Amino acid sequence: MRLLFKDQHLYEPPEGDTPPVWWMRAILIGTCTGVSFSHGSNDGQKSIGLIMLTVIGLAPFTFAINEDLAPGKVAGILPQFASATSLIAKDGSSKKA
Repeated sequence: MRLLFKDQHLYEPPEGDTPPVWWMRAILIGTCTGVSFSHGSNDGQKSIGLIMLTVIGLAPFTFAINEDLAPGKVAGILPQFASATSLIAKDGSSKKA
């Protein structure tokens, strides 16, 4: 940046209460605005991650809590997780645009 902008005042803190030059303030306001608007853009990924942790955590919990579960009844539990599969396919696909 020092090669592009030769003004040495840009690389020193402002003296007293004097603000930076007008165009530097405009750049600062623009970049801060961009950070503010994009700050929550990955919230959907967080919620899908929490759903996946819950689903992954509850499936083994079902088998651990019910000690009387016969091997033939395991097949009856699997359709309950089919709804999770459709949610994952709908909201959790990494191939979406």
